[in-house]
Amino acid sequence: DVNSVDVSDLLNVVYYAAGTSSLTHGFISGGVAYTDRIEKHQFATTNNATSVGILTDARGAHTASHSTTYGFCAGGSTGLTNTIDRHNFNADEDATDWADLTVANDWGAGASSADYGYQIAGSDVPSDTEIQKFPFASQTNASDVGDIGTARSSHACNNSLTHAYSAGGNSGTKTIE
Repeated sequence: DVNSVDVSDLLNVVYYAAGTSSLTHGFISGGVAYTDRIEKHQFATTNNATSVGILTDARGAHTASHSTTYGFCAGGSTGLTNTIDRHNFNADEDATDWADLTVANDWGAGASSADYGYQIAGSDVPSDTEIQKFPFASQTNASDVGDIGTARSSHACNNSLTHAYSAGGNSGTKTIE
């Protein structure tokens, strides 16, 4: 157990961004002040982040998930969007419009399985409890695959190999589902 250490810097101050990870790099996309930039930083060095591409539109408060080769950014604010962008971990290039969520949404949380990305809940009815799922391998729009028990936004999500977990949120809950 040790304290964290400053290892490098982003290009600009940003918050409400989304993060994805390859085996060797971290990627930060979007964020307030509603930027469309995708930055990457290398895990094994102290080099600062570099700009490697742009999202299809500027946004913050979006969700992120990732496969082994691509990062996915879904929904977000600048005016709500239902866009799911895909960016390549192995090439410095702009994101592409990969598919769409069932409904435009922001302030949700993202999770990943080996084959699918998940956008869980958020701030816009009916998606404040909706679980949306989209495939990494094909440009297929998301589908509504269920609901979480507590309406929530601004929550944290993580996943094991078999399950996604939603925790907390601005609904005042301390539950993990």
